[in-house]
Amino acid sequence: MTTRSCSLCVMLSVLFAMTGSAISCGGASGSGGGAGGSSGTGTGGSAGAVSGGSGGGSSFQSGGAGGTTATPSTARYWQAVASSADGRKLVAVASPDEYIYTSADSGATWTQRGTLRSWSSVASSADGTKLVAGTLPGFLYTSTDSGATWTQRGSSQDWKSLASSADGTKLVAVGSPGLATGAIYTSQDSGVTWTQGGPSSQYWNGVAFSADGTKLVAVGTGIYLSTDSGSTWTQVGPKKADAWVTEWSDVTSSADGSTLVALAYNAYAIYVSNDAGTTWTQTGSSENWEAVTSSGDGTKVVAVTKYIYTSSDSGATWASHGWQDSWRTVASSTDGTKLIVGTGLGSGGYLYTSSDSGVTWVKRF
Repeated sequence: MTTRSCSLCVMLSVLFAMTGSAISCGGASGSGGGAGGSSGTGTGGSAGAVSGGSGGGSSFQSGGAGGTTATPSTARYWQAVASSADGRKLVAVASPDEYIYTSADSGATWTQRGTLRSWSSVASSADGTKLVAGTLPGFLYTSTDSGATWTQRGSSQDWKSLASSADGTKLVAVGSPGLATGAIYTSQDSGVTWTQGGPSSQYWNGVAFSADGTKLVAVGTGIYLSTDSGSTWTQVGPKKADAWVTEWSDVTSSADGSTLVALAYNAYAIYVSNDAGTTWTQTGSSENWEAVTSSGDGTKVVAVTKYIYTSSDSGATWASHGWQDSWRTVASSTDGTKLIVGTGLGSGGYLYTSSDSGVTWVKRF
């Protein structure tokens, strides 16, 4: 799961020194189209390893021994969130000039991690121990201890979206240099080394993995699929008047890669595929959709825009929940019961969690 990039294309350079503090937070409860799409030609990935260098890059310490307790935070512009399979370990990133925040108790308390940067994206392994985070602009950073320490990886890009296999060994990152078109980067060793591949003339906004890391889907100015962990790619998706629907904002995948849900930004629609991208059906209402996530079996789907929408039938029908807000990002536990969403600064800039598949919500941070 990932979010559509905002227009934060030029950011300040920030310090590399690390700080950390634990933050305790409370909160009160809140509350049709045709099939289409045909395969395009596959595009081979061009080799070009991008490595963190000898020893796996430069490491730095964050968080400290428990940190210090603080009051709930001020409003932040939440860019991306991620969840462990059981929904207990959460990670959230904000910008501009913000930190990484982690929780080990489903969002009840939070610990400040990382350094002041314009964080744009984050992904987690199923157990929540292996994390990867990206900046806009800047480098990728990986953690193998649930966010306590981080190591700089990859090359400097505008990193838009990240995804991880269940075991955290296979990673995918999409980005673009400034306003230019970008590339897809994959890693087979938990982010130590990276290989550039995929169509390089696209503008990427979202990416998703199957649980085993073999099936990949990336969206931006098109929908592209890979069934070999990113080595080769095929364009798929719905067509209108024999032209591909373009300007996709986000995408999510079931654990086996068979159910895909993609958000069409310029078409203001949701498209669902139940056959691994071969055919697509338009669903949902006409909204400026921001982000989407799903349960492991693909039946429970959550998409956010000015409201939170949930589906219990793989995106065929939708129901709105919560209240009107500038919802930006969303993540789900594997069973789809535990959710986390984040908003932009325009109407609060807070994180909320749900333990009943989105029916009720608790303000956390």
